[in-house]
Amino acid sequence: MILVISFCRHSREEGTMAEKCSPEEAALKSFFLGPQSENADWVRHEMLAVLDHWFQWRQDLFPDDGKAISRSDQKSGEFQSRREKTQQVLQDLCHRFEAEIPQFSPRYVGHMYSEISLPALFGHFVALLHNPNNISTEAARVGAVIENEAILELAKMIGFDASEATGHFTSGGTVANIEALWRARYRMDHFLSLGCFLNLKGFTKLKFSEAAHMGWQAYEKYLREYQVPEMELKQYSAVAQGPWKVARVYEEAFGHPYEGPVVLVPDSKHYSWLKGVSLLGFGETAFRPIALDAQGILDVESLRTEVEKALAEDRPILMVVSVAGTTELGQCDPVDAVQDYLGQLKAQHNQHLWHHVDAAYGGYFCSLLKDGKSENLDPAIAQALAAMAKADSVTLDPHKLGYVPYACGAFVVPDQIHYRVSAFDAKYIQSPTKGIDRWMKTLEGSRSAAGATATWMTAKTIGMDSGGYGRILGRTILARNRLKEEIQEQCEDLRILQSQELNLLSLVHLGSAQKLSEVNRQTGRLVQAVNVTREFMVSQTVLKRPEYQKLIESHCQRWNIEMDDSGLVLFRMTIMNPFFLNKESKTQFVSRLVELLNKLSPSAVEASFLR
Repeated sequence: MILVISFCRHSREEGTMAEKCSPEEAALKSFFLGPQSENADWVRHEMLAVLDHWFQWRQDLFPDDGKAISRSDQKSGEFQSRREKTQQVLQDLCHRFEAEIPQFSPRYVGHMYSEISLPALFGHFVALLHNPNNISTEAARVGAVIENEAILELAKMIGFDASEATGHFTSGGTVANIEALWRARYRMDHFLSLGCFLNLKGFTKLKFSEAAHMGWQAYEKYLREYQVPEMELKQYSAVAQGPWKVARVYEEAFGHPYEGPVVLVPDSKHYSWLKGVSLLGFGETAFRPIALDAQGILDVESLRTEVEKALAEDRPILMVVSVAGTTELGQCDPVDAVQDYLGQLKAQHNQHLWHHVDAAYGGYFCSLLKDGKSENLDPAIAQALAAMAKADSVTLDPHKLGYVPYACGAFVVPDQIHYRVSAFDAKYIQSPTKGIDRWMKTLEGSRSAAGATATWMTAKTIGMDSGGYGRILGRTILARNRLKEEIQEQCEDLRILQSQELNLLSLVHLGSAQKLSEVNRQTGRLVQAVNVTREFMVSQTVLKRPEYQKLIESHCQRWNIEMDDSGLVLFRMTIMNPFFLNKESKTQFVSRLVELLNKLSPSAVEASFLR
């Protein structure tokens, strides 16, 4: 059940009916510039204050050095000419960006990005001016510390113990996902190296899958019990020696050829997983999809089947992935059920499988939880989000529902053990602050502090709990539900895709169509027609078979149409903008969008028949 809350109420002001916001909503409005730059005066004041502080800091730091740019330099013809040139190019650049996508507007409901928050903008701007490189505290005395504090704020939001958790910021979810693969490979490589050593020495007769999933506790136990010099294991490491060289040794040790690990990812996968498997050299056959159910989310029975299949083949499982906020539909996999199943494997069969949650989009919905529950979320989704706290690693994208400027992703783990990875040295980089300096253990070397600082600012001002981000995201769910209700009530030719529960809404143009191909043509035409008006900006996605076979079948049956096409075309809307549902605006965006859909629906049908 979704709790519907209206923060605005009617009041009489100066003889007219006006909208007056509650203190809670007024507070939320302080976090954004506003669609019409309503908070421009305040933003201008703060930005100038930041610049003044930066100017003064530079002037006060080494005052005895004297000025390098004199008044006569500034008055010279060449200086003035260059300055005028820069001003002109800057003006031209500003004019060029007037053609950029206005994602700040409530009229933009296309992809997974929207307005940026003012705290994030201020934090980003401060870090941009100081330009620290978070490669090390040697290059970022403050920036690296801020990053550490921001990671702990994210960790608390998803339920990790902040006294143990760690991680780092990345350029986005793609890199964060590959960071998870990298660490899972590091762990498995250690386990396989030890298993190979023990088998060759005659101490054990472990299978590939038994060695690869032994867990750190068993690993340490074997080292002690058989007095294994850990450095000696390097000669059996596929990471150190290369998979081609150790393959022959592994075949001798384990009794059959080594085909490498597999990665189990739901069919709703983000493209980053294919990139990661390719980048780490596992081969396309290492990528094994987990089937989706009729709702389009991970099917736990399919996961069981794939795990049992891999174990029967004696193929190590590098990682199991579940998704909180899928790319196409914004849906949440049953993370709790996945975690429960993997917990059973661990407890009953000593199979330690790495569970990564790709929460690049949906992770911030954890801010809605109180004791694992939420009045704004379906109970099943709340349980799934709460279970993220038990995962081995999590990907987050503050540049999505954190309303932070691009590019800003984050990789978070529950403790230092899960953060272990191959370390790389560089003699010219020092690490004066142990535990904070991360450059030896990140895929990216030089890293801006801007994303971390922006996220830190939002944590300290908006708050990553139900009273902060939870309130903002709760309103996006409310807006999405309001739009859904009005479309269902007023647009007889349109049908809403079932099972979407967060802030994405997808629909099709059904009308009198009798075949899926007709529905797809009409839906595609409607997307084009809406975008051509430029009144609203929406997106289109296609759910393909066989990945979404069950979902497409169930909807074709519900709509009583023939399934004669290879996929389902969807009119897709991402309701992220905090002002999409706002009674004070002259334009009521929900009503206006519904009016536009009704106006354009007949033309979409006509165009599809004329094609």
